[in-house]
Amino acid sequence: MKERIPQKTLQVSSKKADAILLSVAVIWGWGFIAGKIALETASPQWILFFRFSIAAICILALFFKQIKNADKACVRWGILIGLLQFAALFVQLFALQYTTTAKQSFLAATYVLFTPFAARILYRKKILPKNYIASLLALAGIAFLSLRGSAEIQIGDFITLGFALLFSAQIVIVGNLPEKCETIPITFYQTLASAVFAGIVAFCTGIPNELFSIHSWTGIVYLGVINTAVALGLQNFAQKYTSESHAALLLSLESVFGLLFSILYYGDILTLRMAIGCALIFAALLVSNRR
Repeated sequence: MKERIPQKTLQVSSKKADAILLSVAVIWGWGFIAGKIALETASPQWILFFRFSIAAICILALFFKQIKNADKACVRWGILIGLLQFAALFVQLFALQYTTTAKQSFLAATYVLFTPFAARILYRKKILPKNYIASLLALAGIAFLSLRGSAEIQIGDFITLGFALLFSAQIVIVGNLPEKCETIPITFYQTLASAVFAGIVAFCTGIPNELFSIHSWTGIVYLGVINTAVALGLQNFAQKYTSESHAALLLSLESVFGLLFSILYYGDILTLRMAIGCALIFAALLVSNRR
């Protein structure tokens, strides 16, 4: 059962908080489609550069006073988290060129399963028996989802798991930040650092010869404003009114929405093998978040 915040501190009900977190999962689920759209004429590094630049500008405009008065530790930790975030999302976008949106939306969700192991490695935290069970279920699901009749694994599937590993490390570090590091400043410096790292890579690899299409720009703007600035703000607000494990489970539903949107938008085919794989991964997510 999820933890409840004492009534005297509540500003919104737990049901409203759940609804907000569910909306974040929907936003992130559509982000898989937006990423695919952006990749039509834009490279991963340029997408990330504009995405995080747009997000940083939005956050700065809304929370300038909090950012201005932030502790210097926020800058240092924000840069570290921003580096991890850039690396993870660059890997994710790169992998999306070599796999389907439906498969990546589920494989990317395995960050929920890798997080306990990252916590063990980085902070020597205990791994519970449920973590081992969840990992075995996830491996079985990934096999059903990725392996074809010839036992071939697409390169994009393997690369996507790299994203999950990097993102799990980011989650663990964020969860162990010093108390003086407030959410809004950390989020700003995180997105700003990601924009800088993406910009360095983008300019080093060369300026595009052609302008991005309007269609690609719609994907980039969505990723910057909605998928990053808005979604992070909603997540940070709603998580004050529910437990971390419950929030993680709701946010992990981005994979389900990503699959549904890919079927509706691209006409991706949901095979029986893929359905079994999805079911096993979803079961792993449930076990991983069970108290």
